[in-house]
Order: sequence, then C-alpha cells, then structure tokens
Amino acid sequence: MKKINLSIVLIISFFSSYGQTSLFVNPEFSEHGNDHEIIAVIPFETTISLRPKK
Repeated sequence: MKKINLSIVLIISFFSSYGQTSLFVNPEFSEHGNDHEIIAVIPFETTISLRPKK
C-alpha cells in the first residue's frame, strides 16, 4: 500500500511540475545567465491578468 501511495504522489508531482509555465522567465535569460556564476531570485511586484472563467 505504501508503494502505491508513493507512486501516486510521484506521478502527481511530476505532472504538476510539467504543467508549470515560464511566465516569470526573462526571454533573454539564456543569454544573460551564462555569464554569471550566481543568479539571485528577488521578489518583485507584478500584476497578472489571466483569462476570465467562462
């Protein structure tokens, strides 16, 4: 039973992480990221406008 629960959790977490978007990634990140050894993640203020539910 524990193996089944673990398998279900792993499958759900895989599909959850696969479904994430790159909404917060700078389009030029691959160009700028190669020049740095350490990249800081800084919180910022943003507004997201998603499609309304129908």
